[in-house]
Amino acid sequence: MTTQVTPLSIASAFENFSACKQQEDVWDAFLEMVEPLGIKSAMYMFGEVPTQTNEKCLEAQFASDTFFGSLVSDNFVQTVLADEKLSRIDHFSKHWKQTLEPLLFDCRARAEVPGEVVPLLEVLEDFGVSGGLMIPLRSFDGQHYGNCCLTFDAKHVNDLGSIPVATATALAHILHGHFERRSECSDAPALSPREMECLKWVAEGHSSKMIAERMGLKTHTTNEYIANARKKLGAASRSEAAARAVRFGLISI
Repeated sequence: MTTQVTPLSIASAFENFSACKQQEDVWDAFLEMVEPLGIKSAMYMFGEVPTQTNEKCLEAQFASDTFFGSLVSDNFVQTVLADEKLSRIDHFSKHWKQTLEPLLFDCRARAEVPGEVVPLLEVLEDFGVSGGLMIPLRSFDGQHYGNCCLTFDAKHVNDLGSIPVATATALAHILHGHFERRSECSDAPALSPREMECLKWVAEGHSSKMIAERMGLKTHTTNEYIANARKKLGAASRSEAAARAVRFGLISI
């Protein structure tokens, strides 16, 4: 059974990360916080998405501070970079650009992914990875993309439904906020009571439909409150907005 991360972990993440002086220390603190999820490895990458005209982008990120990983993910990326065919695969960048919804993936379910991605899944399995959770990240201006990826062994992939996706997503956005240093560059915005209530439910992993039912609103109205709060907070996604609202003390969970 997968150990659950409590809501207190999200609130304490801000304090733990703020106490770190170096980005490497923030990354180490993040790994400690997500360890109860049963992860095998973790990777954070942010910058330009690799394209056919920018083939060295992944390598450039790997060599810079926009990449953080653990031993498995480091070796995985090095393997991909060393193989010309693998390095040209679009990876999951299409998903990054199309949605900010977290993506649970199972390396063994190859029939469910595009054929060109299958070789990447095979390499992951060679490193003992059976699946994972990819959390897309995007800059507020939409010019840069990335992801935080947590990978799991077979034991945890067999029980993907027990993985606290909302908590892991919130922690990833908190991590991203510290790396981007946005949390230190602005004051808390003024949110309406409805906007704060919506973000509170978002932080706890509820969908817009569920939030609307709890608040007695229409789903589109709930989405409008969340969108307004996201813009005020300068967040690229609803999950990041919820994480920043916690950081500013606007909501508690």
